[in-house]
Amino acid sequence: MLKRLLCFVSILCVYFTTQACPNEYRVLRHVLLNGKKIKRTESIDYKILSPEQIEELAKAEAVELERLWRDTHDIKAYSDYGVKLLYLGQYKEAKNVFSTIENIQPNLYATAANLGTAYELLGKNDSAYYWIQKGITLNPESHFGSEWLHLKVLEIKLKGLSNLNSQFMLGTDLGNDTIPTSSLPLKKLEELRNHITYQLHERRIFVKAPEPIVAFLSFQLGNIEALTDDITESLITYNSAYEYGFRSELFAKRYLKFKQIHVKSHTPLPHNTLSDKELQAIIDNPVPVLPQPVADTLTKEGTSLKTGSDTASDKSSFHLYLIAGAVIASIAGGYFIFRNRV
Repeated sequence: MLKRLLCFVSILCVYFTTQACPNEYRVLRHVLLNGKKIKRTESIDYKILSPEQIEELAKAEAVELERLWRDTHDIKAYSDYGVKLLYLGQYKEAKNVFSTIENIQPNLYATAANLGTAYELLGKNDSAYYWIQKGITLNPESHFGSEWLHLKVLEIKLKGLSNLNSQFMLGTDLGNDTIPTSSLPLKKLEELRNHITYQLHERRIFVKAPEPIVAFLSFQLGNIEALTDDITESLITYNSAYEYGFRSELFAKRYLKFKQIHVKSHTPLPHNTLSDKELQAIIDNPVPVLPQPVADTLTKEGTSLKTGSDTASDKSSFHLYLIAGAVIASIAGGYFIFRNRV
C-alpha cells in the first residue's frame, strides 16, 4: 500500500503537464511574502475542485495569460491560455489558439497534444488521433509513456464500442474467474496500472458519468490493483467504475469476493462500498448504464485521419458555400429578369 501511495504521490507532483491530457508550460509566477517572484512549478489538482472552483480558477488565470500573451507574445503563455479555455469548456476557441501556435512555431509537443485534446472534446476523433499520434512521435516518453492508451481510447471512439475489450485496449486479458489472473510479469502489470491511473485521472475532469470507456478502464484498473497492490484499492476503483456505469456479472462477483476477504481480515470497508443486495441485482441484470449521446459522437469506421488543423478546411468550406450561394443567386436573378422581359 505504501509503495502504491508513493507512486501515486510522485505522479501528482508532476501531474499537470497533462485528457482526455492538456499540457501547460506554467509560465505564471507567484510572489513570496518577501516580494520575491518564483515560477510556479506545482499545479492544482483540478479533480479535487468543484466545477464552480475550476471555472473561477481557470477564468482568473486565463485573463492573466491572455494579457501576458498580448504584452510579450510569449508562445508558452498563449499555450497555457488555450489550456485554460479547455477547462472553461471553450473547446473551439482553445483549438483555434493551438492552431495559431502550430502555424507560428510548428512541431511543439505541447501544441500537438493540446490540439489532440481539443479535437477529442469537440468530437472530432479522427483529427484528435492524428495530433495525439504526432505528439507521441515528438515526445514518446510524454505522460510517463502512457499516451498509447490515449490513442486506444480514440481508436474505440472511431471503431465503435464493440471493440471495447481488454485484449484490444490493453493488449492482455485479466481472466474470467472470480479472482483476476494475468500472464504478464509483475513489473509489466505495475507499469500498466500506472499508465491507466495517469490517463484516467484527468479524463474524469472532462468526461462526466456515465461514460463506457472510463467505466471499462476503471474496472480493469481495479483488477490490476488486486494483482499488484491490494483489494482495498480495487474496491475504491470498482466504485468509480460503477459510478461511470459499468455493470457486469464478473464485476459484481469480484466485488463480492473482495468484500468477503475484507470482512474476514476484520478491516473496515472503503466508503460507499456497494451492498450485497446491489451487487446481486447486477448479477441478475448486468445491463451497463450508457449515456445516450455516445453513439452520436463516434466517427464512422474508416474515416480518414486529417493531417492538420481543421481551421483551413473550415474556411475552405465556408468559401465554397459563399461561391455556391452567389452562383445560385445569379441564376435566380437572371431567371427573374428574363421572365420580366418576356
